[in-house]
Amino acid sequence: MSLDTSESLRQQFQLIQEQQQRKLLARKQRKTKNSEKTGKEDEDVTADHFWGHDGQSDHLDLKLDAVVPSNGDVFMQKEVEELKDTIRVLKDENGRLYKLLGERDEEMRILRKARDEEKRALAGTGWLPTQLLVE
Repeated sequence: MSLDTSESLRQQFQLIQEQQQRKLLARKQRKTKNSEKTGKEDEDVTADHFWGHDGQSDHLDLKLDAVVPSNGDVFMQKEVEELKDTIRVLKDENGRLYKLLGERDEEMRILRKARDEEKRALAGTGWLPTQLLVE
């Protein structure tokens, strides 16, 4: 049985190694493709590239307002921002409530434990010897 187990573990390990090698090979291929693309793009140097702003490298998802929004768009943007603020406030409050709920549950557990100990003490039975017998 131990031979079967060790053999299956060995096979699993080999499968994992093969998967890792395939992933590594795919990653290397992507890097070479990306380096070829960047090599071609480096030939087209612009002022934006010179200053380090190629629009894709920062990944900050910042957007420039190229078009001046109309009054309806401004109203919608304000409403969206207000709704986002409301969602943020509700999430914060929800988190606080979950924290309080967890604290309350912990206090209830402690009180139950204390109540059980008091019951045992009032009953006068030696719960420790009975507990040892059960174990």
